[in-house]
Amino acid sequence: MSKDYLVEIPIDKWVELRDMFNGDWPKNIVNYFTIDNYIKWREKSNEIANLHFYSLNGEWKSDATVLIVV
Repeated sequence: MSKDYLVEIPIDKWVELRDMFNGDWPKNIVNYFTIDNYIKWREKSNEIANLHFYSLNGEWKSDATVLIVV
């Protein structure tokens, strides 16, 4: 039985993650703009310093699954 782990997605990869949802409109519109808003808020303010993006087993590039913790 294998175990799954949450792996943090580095800040410098957030734009790449967001851009994975830049297509197949309107299906991906909520995902794209949710991630985009968090990127913009993080750039403007350190008040959300506890903002983290996680993926299951670090596989976000292959399955685009992300957990956002604020």
